[in-house]
Amino acid sequence: MKFARASVFLLLSLTGTIFSFAQEPTYMDAATHPGAGQLYARALVTVSEYEEASENIDALSATLKLVYGIQSNLALLGDVTYADLSASGNDESGVLASTFQVKYRLFKRDFSPLNTWMASAFAGLTVPGDVGMMDGLDPYPRLSLATTAILTRHGLNGELEWEACDDDPQRFNVNGSYLFRIKPVDYSVTTQGAWYLMLESLNQFTDEGDSRFDMAGGILYEARRWACEASLRFPVAQDWQREDDYQLTIGFRFLP
Repeated sequence: MKFARASVFLLLSLTGTIFSFAQEPTYMDAATHPGAGQLYARALVTVSEYEEASENIDALSATLKLVYGIQSNLALLGDVTYADLSASGNDESGVLASTFQVKYRLFKRDFSPLNTWMASAFAGLTVPGDVGMMDGLDPYPRLSLATTAILTRHGLNGELEWEACDDDPQRFNVNGSYLFRIKPVDYSVTTQGAWYLMLESLNQFTDEGDSRFDMAGGILYEARRWACEASLRFPVAQDWQREDDYQLTIGFRFLP
């Protein structure tokens, strides 16, 4: 009997670990980590419409994100975004930006095989590309803190981020998200996948008083070794140099 209970506990722990890798929202960072020697990859395609310098722009972008675990609490992150603005008639396309970061987990507390709370710190550099407002900018630093809690069917994320972009005002991002597992109600050793609803609050401020407030809602499906997602981001209030109408993002994740 003890062996049977131990086996169930071990299998539930493994199930919880597998599904926790992908429990992060579409637009903000989370404190999840791959294990040592594991590679986590995400591919995102975004369609957006916004106004920049009194010009309406329709954009299509593709982002590749890679996370490699050096240790269980230390990871390297890299991502690159390619943008195509040709739909707006200006025939402009190329690399929008690349970001390279180190991610260190500050702590992790497990309450049960499926419930956990963790926090991570990020430090890195963004290298602007040659498209849109990013063209001609110098590389700039970014620092952030993220926390993630997984409690039964609920996932909570919070993020504070600072970035200093060239001679532009310093930016501060204050983001939060909520994920709710709609199916299954309870995990078991036979669970093959899970459905989540996602809600994100995405807020940006500058040290000159500019601000914007966006919301995003989406759906996420996690299997054991992959996940897919779709999310719509829209502005609620914005006093910003770029006026966004919407962003629609579809993504695919390859889990370690």
